[in-house]
Formats: sequence, C-alpha cells, structure tokens
Amino acid sequence: MRARVSEIDPAQRVKFSATLSSGIAKWLADRDGTSSPALAFVPMTSEPNWWTAPEIDPLHFAYPRVRDGGVEFYGISCREDLTPGEFGIMEPMADDSRRVLVESAGVVLVPGLAFDRNGNRMGRGRGIYDGILARTSQMCFRLGVAFDSQVVASIPVEPHDQRVDGVITPSGFISCSRPR
Repeated sequence: MRARVSEIDPAQRVKFSATLSSGIAKWLADRDGTSSPALAFVPMTSEPNWWTAPEIDPLHFAYPRVRDGGVEFYGISCREDLTPGEFGIMEPMADDSRRVLVESAGVVLVPGLAFDRNGNRMGRGRGIYDGILARTSQMCFRLGVAFDSQVVASIPVEPHDQRVDGVITPSGFISCSRPR
C-alpha cells in the first residue's frame, strides 16, 4: 500500500489534493454547522494535502501531539505553531489553553494507508488513530481522507481496529456504515 501511494506523480498529487480539499470544504459546509471541535492531521508529503482549498482554514482545527505513547490535540494560531514531533510529523506545541479533548470532537479527519467501503482502515501500524477513534463520542463523524488509489476492496481487520463513517477522495464522498 505504501508503494501505491508513493507512486502517485507529484503533479498529480497536487491536483488530486486540490480537488480533495475542495470536496472537504464543501462537505464541512454542508454539515449542520456544529460548533463541536474538529480534529485533523497535518498531512505528510505522502498524504493528501487536505488543507489547500481557500475555504478551509487550518486554524479552525486541532492537531495531534504524540508523547510517550499518548496523544493530545491542540489548536494553533498560525502554521508556524507546528514543529517536527516525535515521528518527524509536524505537530502543535503543548499549550493547555489550546487543548481540545478528543471526546468533545464533532468531526475527525482521519489519515490512513488504505480504506475500504465498509469503513475499515489500514494505518501505519502503531495504532495511534485506533486509540484516538476509540475515544470519540458516538456523535462524532470520522472521515477518512484518501486518494482514490487508497480505496481498496477489503482490509483485514483486528479486534482493536476502529472504523470510519465515510471516506472522502478526489472523486467524492463514500458513505460507510459504522455500528454505533
């Protein structure tokens, strides 16, 4: 799966990311205007750059900070608040005044190496997002963010794996059924 994602031509990656970002902006605008916090990930170079659309303000999201196996989310006041973290992934500085509880989130944008149409997801093997998703409320919408090539027929599932409610790709939104 990693090879499939890394094979995407850089120019195509930019084009796909722009289309996907516009789709996310539209999806967020069509939601019921919930005031619940939105959690997101800072895209790595191999992941869809979901925050390129001018309608998306990255400052309206909280981002993960990983320390000692735990994850907490923090808002940012500018992109410069993001610095390389434990795994080399950009993350916010710890600031208790900007901390957002996972349990209060209304939406979580979820990265992954692959997703299927049943909402199963393949992460990077550390279980970090499975732990995050396990902490969300039943009302939280878990939205997988992926390139089209990352949507596969099926993904092997283990008991600790957490599902998403939908997946958004450059081609559009895929609704998945997650038991609630």
